[in-house]
Amino acid sequence: MSESKQRLIARKRVRLESLIKKNTEELRALQESCTHPFKHAKYGSNTGNYLSKDIYWIDYHCGDCHKSWRERDDAA
Repeated sequence: MSESKQRLIARKRVRLESLIKKNTEELRALQESCTHPFKHAKYGSNTGNYLSKDIYWIDYHCGDCHKSWRERDDAA
């Protein structure tokens, strides 16, 4: 490959990485402002293992902003 083609590839990569960073930041801000009214909850656990403490959690996913997160479920 020619050196000029490699420079073009490198410039395009830098531009794309910049766009990805900008869009990722915008998406995170959008997800933080969302109230997640249509979030789905999936309950999980790790129980019954010999000599270990049972743990419980809830995996959430918002259908609007597509944020996913996990919270401990100490109430179980």
